Amino acid sequence: MYHLTAEEIEQACQLLASYHAVCRKEHSRKILATEIRIPCKAPTEEQLSHIADLQRRANWRINQNAVLTHLQKIADHLREYKIATQGGNIHTLSLDTSPEIQTFLEKSQITEDNDTEKFNFIEMYREQFIESLDKAISQTIENFILNLQHKHHANQKITQSFLTGLYLFHCQGKAMSQIAYELGMQQQYQVTRLLKLKQLRRDIYQRMLKILHERVLQIAQQFIDHQHLQNLEGKLESILGEQIFEMIQEAESEARNPIRNQSLSNIFTHRLCHYLNHQRHQSNFNY
Repeated sequence: MYHLTAEEIEQACQLLASYHAVCRKEHSRKILATEIRIPCKAPTEEQLSHIADLQRRANWRINQNAVLTHLQKIADHLREYKIATQGGNIHTLSLDTSPEIQTFLEKSQITEDNDTEKFNFIEMYREQFIESLDKAISQTIENFILNLQHKHHANQKITQSFLTGLYLFHCQGKAMSQIAYELGMQQQYQVTRLLKLKQLRRDIYQRMLKILHERVLQIAQQFIDHQHLQNLEGKLESILGEQIFEMIQEAESEARNPIRNQSLSNIFTHRLCHYLNHQRHQSNFNY
């Protein structure tokens, strides 16, 4: 259902087993003591640290924040799978329910005690998340094109091939071999060298983190006092970086296991295709 690799599935199973080993015993003890079926609470810092230690022994270096993020993702996958098997509709997880945003809200003291402030902040954050992603995509691709133009002596054909390759891969789900044929290249490795997808995603991540960091600090000033803002500022890059990293990881995972001849569906690819379609109309490129 999720097109995960064998390694990703194995890691998820190991993490879930560690979670059960650390948290389920205590939860079962409480049920036996009270004879009441109570819902599981989120792991404590100590429990997350213990789970992370177990994963490191299994040769997976992971910190406490990443443990919580991965556990939440597993829970979302299991919940969505259950809904799907029962014929229900799966809705995309909204940004405001992600662990990173909940962490930010807790650390910034924008809490459930003030629902209006929380709602307003979430709406502003979601808007800035998309705008920062769009700006990072635009800046990164424009920089790639400048480098290509410099390397190939202002050859417009190479720009056309680069944008077309990105469009065919992300927005139509075509294989590298198909893209090579459509671009008139002999080997698919030539497409890989042209697109440099890993570098592209890495550069977008770095630019987006810088842009979003500045914008979130600006909007946070409207909700928390100066002292709390200073305390939060040092942690903010890590919090935002984790969420952006998860988005990039999802894009990489889907790119490794695509449904051929269909556009990739994650938010990163959705906004990338939005940019490419805009460029096509603005510049009269024919993808």
